[in-house]
Amino acid sequence: LDDRQVGRAHRLAGIGLTLSRLSSLPADRERPVQALLALELDGVPLRTRASLLAFAPVRSASVELELSPLALPPYLGYLPRDLPIQVRQGTLSTSLRIEATLPVDADPTLSIAGDATFAGVDLRAPDGGDLLAFDALRVRGIAAQPLASRIEIGGVELDAPRVAVLRRAAEPRFFESVLRALPQVQRSAAA
Repeated sequence: LDDRQVGRAHRLAGIGLTLSRLSSLPADRERPVQALLALELDGVPLRTRASLLAFAPVRSASVELELSPLALPPYLGYLPRDLPIQVRQGTLSTSLRIEATLPVDADPTLSIAGDATFAGVDLRAPDGGDLLAFDALRVRGIAAQPLASRIEIGGVELDAPRVAVLRRAAEPRFFESVLRALPQVQRSAAA
């Protein structure tokens, strides 16, 4: 895939899609459609399993997302705005379940549950100076309901954090280079 918008090329390989029977016949409306998508994105395995009730009175869907360690820096260009820090390295792994319902006479629901792990992360100040690095950050027991503005986290584990907290003699505040970059980020987001 040649993404000219962010100036990157990505490689998709081993794409496999399995889809069960899809029918809007009255006898089949309560039978979930099962789908499985497996592929490699830039050499990283991605596996999703989905179940969908597309024609039932209460439409619903669930998706299981298994992501092996995916390097973050190549995908930073997809964020909606610039960051006031540099992400030199790091990976993301997930095991998530996303569920949505669309009732006829009620508000829709969306829930996200599972675990996420960031590993080998190295964050730098805009000038390239050390800021934060860690071996692993594990977020366990995520239970989010974005449409209800609710999130619960069962636990957070941080392995081997390395934090650089310093103030240079000419700077009035700690993290001055990061704080100075924030207004630039806000301006670029508004543009």
